[in-house]
Amino acid sequence: MDVERIKELIKRIGKNDEKALEELFQQTKKQLYLVAKEYLNEKSYAEDVLSEGYLKIYKKSKLYNERYNGYNWMYEIVKNIAIDYNRKYKKESKIEEYDDTAYIAKEEIGNRISKEEIRQAMKVLDEREYKIIYLRIWEKRTLQMIAEVTKYNITGVYRTYKAALEKLRKVLE
Repeated sequence: MDVERIKELIKRIGKNDEKALEELFQQTKKQLYLVAKEYLNEKSYAEDVLSEGYLKIYKKSKLYNERYNGYNWMYEIVKNIAIDYNRKYKKESKIEEYDDTAYIAKEEIGNRISKEEIRQAMKVLDEREYKIIYLRIWEKRTLQMIAEVTKYNITGVYRTYKAALEKLRKVLE
């Protein structure tokens, strides 16, 4: 990997040269993919991080200072995106740890609830709560998947889900 060639390609990308971006990608994709994997806790995000990295390289190429090593500049971009993904993934996984079944089935409710009792209890939920409970419990979707389907942010999904479970628990007691 030629450092001077990378500098030249980044400069050309800054002038909207798409062929330069393609060449830079071909020359550096393997190394930057390894950087992403090295810094990620969840390795399956490596391709996403790499894609986002090249997008950021493209957008920031006009700001690139030639005095610096171009590869190191790209390395830092990909590393920082990977670290951001780790933070995001950690927050999502903490939210997912919430145990919904234990919450509904507290000892005072008992071990058996009939389907009819559940149907009646579900009527107290508004449309948004019903949709979130249905997707989470009956379709076994994660909170992240529900957020994507419903177009709500994940925090809103979590709070609505928690409030809906509390409503159901009170009705079923």
